[in-house]
Amino acid sequence: MRSEDVNQCPLDKDELGRNTWSFLHTMAANYPDTPSVEQRDKMSSFMRLFSEFYPCEPCAASLRDE
Repeated sequence: MRSEDVNQCPLDKDELGRNTWSFLHTMAANYPDTPSVEQRDKMSSFMRLFSEFYPCEPCAASLRDE
């Protein structure tokens, strides 16, 4: 991590949201068209855990609802 990046953390809500959506869209774009049962289970677990630890509670609740 670069020293100037340390000063940018934690991200504000808008920056966090933009970066999160970029990350999730990239994951979705790379998710297989026909995932295996294991891939589906792992992605489901990831999304559940990700939403549990997401630092913006209203956003995390929305992720859990989706």
